[in-house]
Amino acid sequence: MVLPLVAGDPLLEERPQAKQHRNRYPAVYELSLEATRRPALQQTFDAMKSSAVDFTHEQHQALGLTTSRG
Repeated sequence: MVLPLVAGDPLLEERPQAKQHRNRYPAVYELSLEATRRPALQQTFDAMKSSAVDFTHEQHQALGLTTSRG
């Protein structure tokens, strides 16, 4: 379940992109559900997730920020 973002939500205050691209979150969730039924899609989805996590980690490192990877 995706909760709507509302005015005053700390997520909006700290991360305005969450509001700007909020339709992406339900789409990714829907894709993850579909991937549980289709093995080929699951492989592709897993690769996409891994790539996104790697990219995010690299961007955080470039800014001197830490992630759960360290």
